[in-house]
Amino acid sequence: VACGLWLVACGLWLVACGLWRWSLNAKSEASNNVYDKFWNQLLLNLIARSSAKPTDQMSLTVSSANVKRGEKVHFTLNPKPGAPLSETPRLMLSVNESEATTLPLNQETPDAPWKASFVPDQNGRFRGTVDAAGD
Repeated sequence: VACGLWLVACGLWLVACGLWRWSLNAKSEASNNVYDKFWNQLLLNLIARSSAKPTDQMSLTVSSANVKRGEKVHFTLNPKPGAPLSETPRLMLSVNESEATTLPLNQETPDAPWKASFVPDQNGRFRGTVDAAGD
């Protein structure tokens, strides 16, 4: 029991210490807040995987939810195992309801996931749609 309480106390201390260094410290930069980036990215990944079902044909993941203009974003498309795509998939990106660009996704090997990168040159909320054969 004493060991368990000690571990809980250590965990709480680490959380409090981390919060202070990340966000509550007066010297932290508001524009580059690591605390906000960490939780935003964690929630993005949890939400992206929360609706995944074994019957889904594919899944698209994004390297970051919050990106500054000029910062590279990486996309990864994982098709359903045993169901390869017959054509090269394309990722259509739109911002503020207008088309921004279309990216071809590429594979390094036949078993590897499909990947693409993009560097936004404008601000806004981007939306991606995958066009793949059999989708």
